[in-house]
Parts: sequence; C-alpha cells; structure tokens
Amino acid sequence: MLRTKLLGVRELAADPSNPFTESQIRWWIFQRTQNGFEEVTVRLGRRIYIDLEALDQWLENHRGDAREKALPRATRQRQQMGGRRARH
Repeated sequence: MLRTKLLGVRELAADPSNPFTESQIRWWIFQRTQNGFEEVTVRLGRRIYIDLEALDQWLENHRGDAREKALPRATRQRQQMGGRRARH
C-alpha cells in the first residue's frame, strides 16, 4: 500500500516548520496549472491536500528560479553576455 504524508492547507500553514503562509499556499494552488503545483496537490472531493514529499521536490525545482529573479537586472544581463560588461 502506498502511503504518503498529506496535509490540508490550514494544517500545512499552521505547521511551525513551514515558512509559508496560508495565502501563499492557496495562491500556488490557484495557479497550479501554470506553476506545476498540480503535481503537489491531491484532490479528494472538494478538499485539496498537499503531498509533503512532492512539495519538497517542487520547492527544490523552483529554487534556481527564485535566485535568478533576485539578481539585479545588470547582473542577469552580464551573465547572458558571458560576464562582459555592456559598453554605453
């Protein structure tokens, strides 16, 4: 029998080891077809549960995206140009 650890949105948000708010989690669920969060959710009737193992994997896959977006625009452009500074 396959056993996974599932939590409801409120339970996940209330977990002290979870850094995300209930609003963030609900937004990810609302946007799940665009952001890939559908792999993390399990729907039973009207309730949506979060698979904790799948959530860990989803966060790991999105870690690089957040780092790139956090870089200043000039740094991103320099990386795209192979480290050279643009001449004005």
